[in-house]
Amino acid sequence: MQFYSYVTETPDAPGQTDEPIAGDRRTIIRDLRTVRGVARRLERAWPGKSFKIFSFTNIYDARTHRLVHIHRA
Repeated sequence: MQFYSYVTETPDAPGQTDEPIAGDRRTIIRDLRTVRGVARRLERAWPGKSFKIFSFTNIYDARTHRLVHIHRA
């Protein structure tokens, strides 16, 4: 499973409407298999920040993105 995540200031916004256009607040994780593992890694990378985690099969096809976790700071 592959994961895509980004830092958000508005974790309650639906879907990917609050996604940043560019910057260092986005990441793709391919080496972890669980949402819990991804959340732990991102908590260390972005302490005190809210973020969303999506699973995907094709990063370029938004129809394959599925919201799997919202972390609220």
